[in-house]
Amino acid sequence: DAMLDTGLVGLMLFLTMLGLLVWKVWKARRQALAPASVLLVHAAVDFDWSYGWMWLLLFAWLALSAESGDGGRAAGARLDAGWRRAGGRVAAVLLLGASAWSGWAAWHSLAAVRYSSAADTAATPAAREAELRAALEANPAWNRIRMALAPLLPQAGERQSVLAAGLRYEPQSAPLMLQLGLAEAELGHVAQAQERLREALRLERFSRDGHTAAIAAMSRMAESLDFAGRPEDARKAAAAAAALFERYRQLVREVDAMDHPANGKRFALTASAVFNAAQAYDRLGRADQARPLLQLLIQGKDESWKEQAQQLLDKIDLPVK
Repeated sequence: DAMLDTGLVGLMLFLTMLGLLVWKVWKARRQALAPASVLLVHAAVDFDWSYGWMWLLLFAWLALSAESGDGGRAAGARLDAGWRRAGGRVAAVLLLGASAWSGWAAWHSLAAVRYSSAADTAATPAAREAELRAALEANPAWNRIRMALAPLLPQAGERQSVLAAGLRYEPQSAPLMLQLGLAEAELGHVAQAQERLREALRLERFSRDGHTAAIAAMSRMAESLDFAGRPEDARKAAAAAAALFERYRQLVREVDAMDHPANGKRFALTASAVFNAAQAYDRLGRADQARPLLQLLIQGKDESWKEQAQQLLDKIDLPVK
């Protein structure tokens, strides 16, 4: 938890602090380590470490024990009294500064919560958008608000900007990366969209909805770019959609081949992904790969996809004039 919150440097500082406290207790009154060890061992097999008061209790015990023995008194006597007073004042200033900053952050977080609650009960989409904007302004690090706001923004450019700003706070967020990739696909940014979507699916490999949305977005972008007179970019987008589908299909095969798959997410190919992949293959002139996918849909149970698949298959099989 410390490493996730503060990074490797923060974890090393934390362990160093803990190690110094243990060393001081060992030098001053080593028998005082017994209660601390019991506390640590118990917390390791329970949920106690989830509560800050357990850590405060542990540190308080170690700090008091370190200064309570002969070794602690002897070590303290060797310290210059002036330096001790200066150190105490510096620590007090740092604590006061940290407390002031924490209070400011807590105030803004509370404001964001109020705006978010108001958004949940907003009467109109415009009112909801306004409340979510206010919540995001109060707490820019709250990416859940960012994700809720993005679909309400009419311009893809603004959605892209709002979502991209969230990577500062959660650079490894799969949902955020996916939504950002979808926005960039809508803008026609082939390379950027492909990179974002691939990264999102790397972070959350077994997201059926994520794979489906990514393939559909790249396939639609290929169609839009072709209509806009950008055939080369359209082919790149179609190739990206095909590559995403092939990776998706390979993952499904790996899950199916497992002896005891823990497939609670029901990870499998979706009709949407199959159809959009067939469209991408057709755009790339790879009809031999599109036909089996369309036949799979035609033989399936979903009537809406059957009809669309049959129409695309008829188009592919039209005789060339």
